[in-house]
Amino acid sequence: MQAFRPVVNFTRQSGMTVKRHHVGLRPEEGSGPMFLRTAPNPHDEGRPARVVRFKQDEERVFAIDADELHRNPRLLNSFSRLNEFRIRALDFVAYTILVLFVIASFAIAWWLIIPGLAACVFMIAINRKLAGEVAMRAARKSTEAFLYLHTIGVLWLIQR
Repeated sequence: MQAFRPVVNFTRQSGMTVKRHHVGLRPEEGSGPMFLRTAPNPHDEGRPARVVRFKQDEERVFAIDADELHRNPRLLNSFSRLNEFRIRALDFVAYTILVLFVIASFAIAWWLIIPGLAACVFMIAINRKLAGEVAMRAARKSTEAFLYLHTIGVLWLIQR
């Protein structure tokens, strides 16, 4: 994954090489393995949206609205026929886990709802990021996909 590349700086001080480690994310590469950043969507009156950010080149940073793609996975079918099925199937698994834990909380112990709810929320967050990353990979591969995502209003340039 690109988001986990450590940033290592080398500097020379008085004839010695000093290695400074700053382990973290490079700017504009994301906010971690699961969580998405928020940015105002200019295509939707500035509504805050959870986005996947990516650099097209050194100066331009783009955002893809992962919320909208997760709500409407049919928009991803132009990249692969299985994208909609994959997103919907993983959401179904997340909700099924929640229902099973709710049933278990009535049958076994009331507190079982807590790990079930946490698992469901975690899986939905991963699915949302997956939808954004599918679109990001497609936008990086082809100009047609990039223009399609911009036309439907889920891709925009982030102003610095």
